[in-house]
Amino acid sequence: MSPGIVVRLALAAVAACWISGAAAQNEQDSPASALPAPFQQTVSDIESLQARIEDAPLARRDALRYRIDQLGLQLHARFASQSRDGALSPEARRAASDWLIAFGLERVEALETRIREALDTLEPLSSEPAAIVGRAFVHDLQMTRLDHVGALIDLMGPSGPGLPDPALQRVRETVQMSAQRLHGEIRLDAQTLRDLRGRVGADPRNADLATALGILERGQARNLELMDRLVGMLRELGLPTESHNSLVVQQRGVIGVEIFDRRVFADLVIERLRDAKRALLGSGPDWLFRIVVLVVILFLAWVAAGIVRRRTRRMLARESVRLSRLLKDTIVSLAFGLTLLIGLIIALSALGVSLGPMLAGLGVAGIIVGFAIQDSLANLAAGWMILLYRPYDVDDHVRVAGGEGLVRRMNLLATTIATFDNQVLVIPNRKIWGDTIVNLTATEARRIDIRVSCAYESDLDEVERILWEVLGEDDRVLDDPEPMIHIEEMADSAIVMMAKPWVRTDDYWQAMRDLKKRIKQRFDEKGIRIPFPQMDVHVHGLPGGSGGSGKSS
Repeated sequence: MSPGIVVRLALAAVAACWISGAAAQNEQDSPASALPAPFQQTVSDIESLQARIEDAPLARRDALRYRIDQLGLQLHARFASQSRDGALSPEARRAASDWLIAFGLERVEALETRIREALDTLEPLSSEPAAIVGRAFVHDLQMTRLDHVGALIDLMGPSGPGLPDPALQRVRETVQMSAQRLHGEIRLDAQTLRDLRGRVGADPRNADLATALGILERGQARNLELMDRLVGMLRELGLPTESHNSLVVQQRGVIGVEIFDRRVFADLVIERLRDAKRALLGSGPDWLFRIVVLVVILFLAWVAAGIVRRRTRRMLARESVRLSRLLKDTIVSLAFGLTLLIGLIIALSALGVSLGPMLAGLGVAGIIVGFAIQDSLANLAAGWMILLYRPYDVDDHVRVAGGEGLVRRMNLLATTIATFDNQVLVIPNRKIWGDTIVNLTATEARRIDIRVSCAYESDLDEVERILWEVLGEDDRVLDDPEPMIHIEEMADSAIVMMAKPWVRTDDYWQAMRDLKKRIKQRFDEKGIRIPFPQMDVHVHGLPGGSGGSGKSS
């Protein structure tokens, strides 16, 4: 027989002797009549139920015992209330406390025996209804047992009578042993849970593993609830609680005020370091090899993606491939990204990551994210429409969505345009596709419209001849289409002539500037005046003087 069992039997014998002596003393010094009437009635009910347990059917005995426990705990609560109010005489208080101590110790022992019997017939991981009910029943017995222990501890409070040394020793031993036993059970279940979670992750379709994991997680939650109560009792008894507190924090993963306890914090840090050390020694070399394989695969995927990008660009550069530059760049980018994605999938598979649940999760997440990024999806669709219909290409001069400039680059979400004053416009594709697109460089030839004003007294034939000479002297002016010169407007101050030569699109801006400059110089040489806007003002009948007229320009 172990020393612990010997000590426990000795303490039980001492408690029994003390209870017997207290009962004998109560019969002599504190008769039952010393108890208040409500106490006597409850005690009578409890004794009546205890006398009928042996004769009751087996299926009803637990119900009778539960009723006895409830009546006893109610009596504890009534005693505590009346003790605080001073409603009990010293004799009644002594008699009631003696009875409650004896009753509480007896129920703690009886419940511990009943819990052991129930656990011996219980299958821990069975999913049968009887096993589920059995585990819930054991949990209720454990909570009731702690209720009795807590009631005994309450008798030690400021308004309580206190506990004799044998009873106090029994309570301290019960709480300590229960906490230590539960501590070991929680740690053992934690290791089993860690193993089960790894197996479920590797084989998520195994229903038996999932069922066992759920049963064990619920049992761990019940044990942590019991540990919370035991920690509170240990604290009231002045016993150390640091190791139990750190265990609860570790298993729940939730940090509370316990973290401010220096010992709890130290235990947590030490435990985490031990876990890291065990993980490093156990699976460190394997994970190191996997990481090396991951890096190698990603490097090879990067090299392969570069090769695919070059091959794709070379293939699209052939003369037989008639695609816009924007579409070619997009295809090259997609080929590069798709090759990298395939490499990443292969790398994750090498690490042992199950891609099935990941892809399923990405599918569900994609639906949710799709609603959140509707504008981006609209830009994506508009980008594909622009690539397919090719309204513009790189380096085209366009006027879109209120901006004008040269197209520099485009992706599936936005188009980047550089204005002529060196500003950069990033315009979402949906705004471009939903508005008018003006491509000023879509054709090979473009017409220049030059407005020329001359005075009314000018020789229009001479003006027209000068314009034809200037256009004919410029080699950039095309013969087909043929240039045009005509009177555009007879304005208030001048006659407006229009010169409309055609040039190559690449020569448009420089040719327009040069032609305007030469026309102005040739007009100056020939004495053709370009009038300023002017107005004649006539004033009649000015008061106080003779009428007059004036002219202003």
